[in-house]
Amino acid sequence: MRYQFSLFIVFAFLIACSQGEDKRSTTYFSQLSSSTSGVSFSNNIIENDTLNYFTFPYLYMGGGVSVGDINNDGLTDIYLTGNMVPNRLYLNQGNKQFTDITETAGVAGDDRWYTGATWPM
Repeated sequence: MRYQFSLFIVFAFLIACSQGEDKRSTTYFSQLSSSTSGVSFSNNIIENDTLNYFTFPYLYMGGGVSVGDINNDGLTDIYLTGNMVPNRLYLNQGNKQFTDITETAGVAGDDRWYTGATWPM
């Protein structure tokens, strides 16, 4: 009886694993170049003797991404915050094209360390 039950479990497991669509092959996102999208942002962290992971363990816990519609045109805009680089606001022009409006909007930030971003609803 035990042998039959064990054989049943193995058989059920094999059937469950072999049927159905392989969900790992489904692609939800595709990478766009910055020249195509207009979004060019890199939160570069530069370590030195006084600012490094060992003296400041939260060094790489920073930056943020928020998305929302800043101008109510129905398109999702992007706001990115940086630690050692200026924040960036990208206005969605449609067709996966964005324009950097950071300076116009006055949201580049200052010399503070920005560790997140939120978008009010």
